[in-house]
Amino acid sequence: MSVRALARRAGLEGFVTWFAQPAGVFGTALDAAGVLAAVPVDLGLDFSLQPRKLRAVDGCCRIACVLHSGIAQKVTLELGTFRGARWVCGTQTGATRPPDQSLVPESARWPLNLSAGANVLDIEFEVAAASAFACVRLADLQAPVVAGIPEPSPEDADPGATPEYRVLNRPGAREFARGQDAARWAEGLRAYWEGLLQLEACRPPHVTVLETHEADGLQRYELSVGMPGGVAAEATLLVPQGLTRSAPGMLALHGHGPGRGRVTGALPSDGHRDYGVLLARRGYVVLAPDIRNFGTRRDPLVQAERYKRDPCDVQFLRGLSAGRWPAQTEALEWRAWLDLLAGRPEVDGARLGVLGLSLGGRTSGLCAALDRRIQAAVVSGALNLLRERVLFGQGCVKYLLPGLLAEADLPDLYALAAPRALFLELGADDGTSPEVFALEAWRRVEAVYEAAGARERLGLHIFDGGHFFEGSRSLPWLDAQLHP
Repeated sequence: MSVRALARRAGLEGFVTWFAQPAGVFGTALDAAGVLAAVPVDLGLDFSLQPRKLRAVDGCCRIACVLHSGIAQKVTLELGTFRGARWVCGTQTGATRPPDQSLVPESARWPLNLSAGANVLDIEFEVAAASAFACVRLADLQAPVVAGIPEPSPEDADPGATPEYRVLNRPGAREFARGQDAARWAEGLRAYWEGLLQLEACRPPHVTVLETHEADGLQRYELSVGMPGGVAAEATLLVPQGLTRSAPGMLALHGHGPGRGRVTGALPSDGHRDYGVLLARRGYVVLAPDIRNFGTRRDPLVQAERYKRDPCDVQFLRGLSAGRWPAQTEALEWRAWLDLLAGRPEVDGARLGVLGLSLGGRTSGLCAALDRRIQAAVVSGALNLLRERVLFGQGCVKYLLPGLLAEADLPDLYALAAPRALFLELGADDGTSPEVFALEAWRRVEAVYEAAGARERLGLHIFDGGHFFEGSRSLPWLDAQLHP
């Protein structure tokens, strides 16, 4: 399939997804500041964000669109992606090197001479080492330029895009726009989201202690917890020994993989750095549950070679067949975990927080947005968009709800935590959060916090490295919020 056909199948109007302007739709004029765009690489069925899997057709990526300029002008085309990516375009080469602690890429640059009227931009470039996305920018504009789609050609195998794909490329009706009243906007989006979740009241969870032991200055409890819906789930509670006063309570949520053992020291951490143990040693009472379909709650079909699938996909299919969206079930469980944690005699219920990596990071951000008992949240390795995940078939479907992306996206939901404290950390070479989408997500969260007068309670750390919990800034920041 050609890149043009892939773009149309994904609902892209042209090959450019406009992020820098609120209108965000095909036909919008670019202003002198330029615009960011996402360019999909045609990888067939093996589409992946992981650099090690990047294999474009003939090693090349293609951009095609028509630029309508009112005057003849010289502009600059900039290409960029993850740190260290090398672009080859004709005889010119360039490398993206974003400055430390910045999401803004320093891009490879090429001059373009635009004539008055229609200009066909149709170039191929090689990605020597990068993610499967390019950050594309037109800069140095002296007059507006409008982008259009090239005329269909006979080789296009997929000339149309159905409405359900097209909606993924449009701004949500409830996205925050600068100048809005942040409190009123949040009230409307929260009511809409909670309406989709349809959460009923549940009894406090019944807890059975399976095992307890002391090690390394911590009291460990292995628990069986009765969850909404009549199922049991296991969790580990870590309590610092020698507490003389109530301590802040923390949910420590794991990412995809074998479960809570990655954060409690019971299994190889694989990027999690046993942050449940780290938190407990800093004076927090930590609850680390197995998220549904992971750890002791894994589905047997996920492990069977014949039926091997992502656990979230399995949960999604089985949930829908039972008339329940996974996001609804998960949200009920978040409340149960917090009920358990806040009810512990060692815990100060006014100082609750949540921290997680990857799936756990996304869960942390959504949990903080939904439950106002949480006063501080750390989201690690999950600064991206649901739209991006769905558009390119990547990532977890666990938190999708019917119609959600027509209204709002992940950063809008994260921002519902305002004015409470929120910290976002991401590796510059994360591989699961392409820079162009991470940049959009950050700007949208930041805009809400600024409008809410709470910008000082929002933190960001872009660190050298990949998809792992880093913590050198997020943990001290967390201490400053919850005072263990």
